[in-house]
Amino acid sequence: MYSRDLILNETQKLAQILAKLLGLKNDDNELETQAFFKSTLTGEFGIEEPQLLQLTEIEFKELLSKKAYRTEQLDALAKLFYYQALPLKPDPDTLAWLQKALIIFDVLEKEHHTQLFDNIPIRKNIDQFIKDYHA
Repeated sequence: MYSRDLILNETQKLAQILAKLLGLKNDDNELETQAFFKSTLTGEFGIEEPQLLQLTEIEFKELLSKKAYRTEQLDALAKLFYYQALPLKPDPDTLAWLQKALIIFDVLEKEHHTQLFDNIPIRKNIDQFIKDYHA
């Protein structure tokens, strides 16, 4: 029972983080959005932003494996990257965040045997953006 409550609390906390990030983005408060994003990466996931954008796919997967995130954390991290990339614009940082989100979705599917329904339209949106980006 304790473990389930802990996971539920963690899931609620991560949902609140994502909601706050979206709220800041909707308010067009770029400085506060970036500060919140960076503090969330560091505080909740133990990752530094500059490090992430430079990692290759293999290095990023190794980082995820080393951190041993639970399924809920990986899902939240992928969504955090996706929301960070919004609004989608054709630039290298947007592409890097989206590619990292796709890597996490793949890890969730292949290693955690999990595919969440709300990630399907996100994945399709990312795939379409990347296809258009390279067109």
